Amino acid sequence: MNRRCLPWLALLAMLPLGTGGILAQTVWQTVADPDGAFIIEMPGQPKHWTDERKSPRGATLMLHNYAVGYNGQIFAIGTAQGSQELDLSQPRVNLQQTLTSMATRLASGRWDEVVWLQYQGVDAVEAIGVTKENLAYRGFLVLKDRQSYSLAFSGPADRLRSPDADRFFKSLRLR
Repeated sequence: MNRRCLPWLALLAMLPLGTGGILAQTVWQTVADPDGAFIIEMPGQPKHWTDERKSPRGATLMLHNYAVGYNGQIFAIGTAQGSQELDLSQPRVNLQQTLTSMATRLASGRWDEVVWLQYQGVDAVEAIGVTKENLAYRGFLVLKDRQSYSLAFSGPADRLRSPDADRFFKSLRLR
């Protein structure tokens, strides 16, 4: 993989996790991406927004972001279709470079925990750390074909592996 892939993956991986406009009740809902990229359960109706970015070679990348918060916790997912110019032939290398880039936003500059796994038949990684804003952060990254998925949970450290957080992460279904 070349480093041109890194910026768009990193954009997905560290979604803005402020609570403005995304607070919800704790009624779990099934959320489906309009493009059919994923289905996931979230604790309420998420706020959906898109970000248009340019790749290093000028290709337009459309990022779809969904986030909902309640009870001091944020649940977010982002997805984007990678342009043909990006080398995604080694997904684990792509994911590692994204983790390395994301670590610059952590208080210690490194992840406290990193677990590599197979998810629905493709390489994926889960990482836990504390942001510079002193928020506990649990992220999950996966690439399938040219589609990138990034799940994020932020909240009190004792909730990173709570039933709600686990439900969110385990509910992801890729297209």
